[in-house]
Amino acid sequence: MRGAEGYAPVAKLLHWLVALLVLGMIGLGLWMVDLPLGLAKLYAYAWHKWIGLTVLVLT
Repeated sequence: MRGAEGYAPVAKLLHWLVALLVLGMIGLGLWMVDLPLGLAKLYAYAWHKWIGLTVLVLT
């Protein structure tokens, strides 16, 4: 943090990256629950898990 000048550019980038990932996770979660059991659902769950772990590490 830079005090009166605001946040550093890297902090702003990280903030918006995490925000976009969280919004993407919500969309992916809502989409994947209606999928029939099969490869597409398994891939969706795998992506959901890895994106979630990425958000956890970034925050």
